[in-house]
Parts: sequence; C-alpha cells; structure tokens
Amino acid sequence: FQFLAFCFEWAGSNYGKDPTYVSHLPIGLDGSCNGIQHYSALLRDSRGGRSVNLIPAERPSDIYSDVRDEVRRLLLLRYDEDLARRWLTAGFDRKLTKRPVMTLPYGARQISCRRYVREWVVENREAFGLDPAKSGDKEEWELAVYMTPILWEAMGNVVIAAKTGMDWLQRVDWQLTENGTYTHWLSPAGFPVYQPYSKWDTKMVNIEIGRRLRLKIATTPAQVARHRSRNGIAPNFVHSLDSSHMVDTVLKAQAEGITSFAMIHDDYGVHAADT
Repeated sequence: FQFLAFCFEWAGSNYGKDPTYVSHLPIGLDGSCNGIQHYSALLRDSRGGRSVNLIPAERPSDIYSDVRDEVRRLLLLRYDEDLARRWLTAGFDRKLTKRPVMTLPYGARQISCRRYVREWVVENREAFGLDPAKSGDKEEWELAVYMTPILWEAMGNVVIAAKTGMDWLQRVDWQLTENGTYTHWLSPAGFPVYQPYSKWDTKMVNIEIGRRLRLKIATTPAQVARHRSRNGIAPNFVHSLDSSHMVDTVLKAQAEGITSFAMIHDDYGVHAADT
C-alpha cells in the first residue's frame, strides 16, 4: 500500500515533471543508530557521539563505516596472520559491521555477532576464493570465528559509551534482583517501567481426555529470573528513552502547531519538502 500510494503521487506529479505538485507522503527519517546516540549523550562520549551525528560536523558521519575502518586498522596490525591477510585481500564494506553495531545497544553479544559475520561470508564467498555453490563448509566458520573478536574490539573502540553503559546497567540489575526485587525505574517521560521476569517451581501433570495433554502447575510463588532480567535491562532501558524522546518531540511539535504525526520507534515521518 505504501508503494501504491507512491505510484498515485508519482502519476499525479506528471512523473516528477510538475514542480507545483504538493506531496503528502510521510517520509520516514531514522535516528543515526539511536540506541548508541542515547548512550553517547548520557555518558558524554565524544568519540561515539561524533560517529552518530551528535556533534556538529561539515559532513554527516556513518558509524558503520567508522567501525569498518577500525576493523581494517586492527587487521593490519595482524598482517602476519594468514586469516588477517585473507580478510584484507577479500575486502569488506559497511554491511559487515551494520547489523552487529545496530544490535549492540540492545544487548547483542559476540555469539550473535559471529552469526552475522558468517552470513556476510556466505554472501561473499567468491571474494575469499570459495566456491559459491558449496555454502556451509569449514572455511566459512573459520573466517567468521577469526573476525568476530576483532569486530567486537573495533566496536568497543568506536562505541565506548554504549558498552560501558550496558555493563553498568547489568551490574546494577544483578544487585537489585539479588534480594528478590524486580528491577524498575521511571522513564524521563514519567512512565514507570517494570521488568517482571519470573521463574516458577512447576509440577507436570499428564491428562488424557481423548488426547494427551500436559499441564504446568505453579507450586510456589514466582521468583525473579535474574539472568533474564540482567539480559533485558540494556534494551529495555534504551527503549524507555526512545519512547520518552518521542513523547517529548510530539509535545514540542504540538506547541508549534503540528497536529499530524507518523512515527515508528525512532522513525519520524516528514514531508519530502521538509526532510
């Protein structure tokens, strides 16, 4: 339907030839990796802030390219290693770093980073001299295993505040849940956020009523699922900041007389003429 709406407007503008035509399509503009924007702003990280466009510059920054360049620098330091030379010879673009960097402020770990790297290797087998028709061999795995800690280190060198902030939140969460308390906080918009991650002692009951059913019955009050809570705190905290940012933006826009909004998470809809 979005594409159909575009077709109607494209035809209505005489296929781009009518300069007087007024477009009404909402064009979605995303933040520059806004999870990292939040962490960089909170911790006053000028290195990460520069990469996600929080600091004035003559040209827009691209954090994925910045991490790619840092990966290349780290590989050059390992040039005497065969796999480092293979990666440098094959070459790699910002697509290698994009998914690991995007998911970092939402609690991603090295195991998911390795999966993304391997998928990139599979898509670029020919660059490594691998047969594109024989996906799934041992060399894909070796290349991904070698690259992952280097990419992880590069992200830490560029995105200093995000990793520091996530580690701090997880330590605080672990301390709070130690005495059985659910982690909770108040967002900047004044919204109370709770993490009711629970675990139960359960008893299995098998029942046959025409077919076999298996029921789980809680036998004790719920306890805090500490590991789930610790893993959830970083993404949930950032999402609470995202939502507060959106609420604040809407209120300020309304004060300026804007009454129509099109938004998804960190994506703000504007008209093409106002991008």
